[in-house]
Amino acid sequence: MATIRPIIFTSKPAKDGSHPIYICITSKNTRDYIMTPYRIDDACQWMDGKVVAHLGSHRRSCANPAF
Repeated sequence: MATIRPIIFTSKPAKDGSHPIYICITSKNTRDYIMTPYRIDDACQWMDGKVVAHLGSHRRSCANPAF
């Protein structure tokens, strides 16, 4: 059975510093990644496969997220 999950690659940010969201499809020990048109501004917004905070005009640091 195949599993599907959203992921980000924090090691490969875009030129503007954002992180693209990928869909990872795993089946029979093989993984395929599909890039989506969605991006997050900071890796601190991502937790357990979900976007947990949106950074607005007031940027929060990773060390002290306020969510």
